[in-house]
Amino acid sequence: MRRRTLLRSAAVAATIGGTTVLTASGNRGGQETTTEVQETTPRTGAEFTIATEAWENGEAIPTQYTCEGENVSPPFTISNPPEGTEAFALVMDDPDAPNPPFVHWLLWNVPADATEIPENVPTSETVDDLGGAVQGANDTGELGYVGPCPPEGDPQHTYLFSLYALESPLDLDPGAEYPQVVEAVVQNALNRAQYVGQYERSAETTADGERTTTPAGGETVDVAVGPEGNYLNFVPEEVEISVGDTVRWTFESEGHNVTAKPEASTKVQLPEGAEPFATYEGNRSFMVVEVGEMFEHTFSVPGTYVYVCAPHADQGMVGRVVVEG
Repeated sequence: MRRRTLLRSAAVAATIGGTTVLTASGNRGGQETTTEVQETTPRTGAEFTIATEAWENGEAIPTQYTCEGENVSPPFTISNPPEGTEAFALVMDDPDAPNPPFVHWLLWNVPADATEIPENVPTSETVDDLGGAVQGANDTGELGYVGPCPPEGDPQHTYLFSLYALESPLDLDPGAEYPQVVEAVVQNALNRAQYVGQYERSAETTADGERTTTPAGGETVDVAVGPEGNYLNFVPEEVEISVGDTVRWTFESEGHNVTAKPEASTKVQLPEGAEPFATYEGNRSFMVVEVGEMFEHTFSVPGTYVYVCAPHADQGMVGRVVVEG
């Protein structure tokens, strides 16, 4: 685990003079906060834990639980909660994200007698199979779980699954965000258990266009995004390239992105076998790119790609890349 991960952990346990203290810290909105909660004794005297059989603690998270797989939440078991536990809260975050922590999952008011959190928890306001447990907004703006999806080419990211034993359920509405949830959690937490996973994507493209893998002999074709006088256009609107060539989009006005992910728009089309790509990670189609930045993608599957600017797809901001084999 990298040093920056240890420093940015959303919930860190520190032993002080023989007494364990739970310290929740955050740096959201430029404000650093720290709250301490004294540990209580587990019911059985054994350690309070959260665990999964899907991977070993500290090892790689299987692809099925990430944006490159089925993007479903992993299963967990809960053991030895402390005396007085009335509910559980689960926080999953990525302290290695560019603007840490990136919040992947907020789940609270899991019943105190629960011994497991099942796989593939639905992305709904409440979870009937968990006694009406409530879910908050992750950092894509959606409810429930969103899997690891670090930038392509980034070093391995660490993901923290922090389970809190609460002395009372949280009085929060569905869709509450990280600062509200953490504040409520630390005011009610008796103890914390943690499980760690790692994930790294293979390098193909990056969201800022600074790094891309291009096969030998490939050429690069430039496309302007929203240039002056053509704010809602890709210029040229269509390019013809060969397998192994790269398209480089340069953002010349604000409020745009590039996405070839079918879930972003019904206008998106991909050849069979082609991987979706976008200037954002996961399903964050609302994210836009700063003026002057670039994004590149190297095409390895022949066919016609129809991509869009998600914020302006309905206004006809659609482009095409025709790739010859």
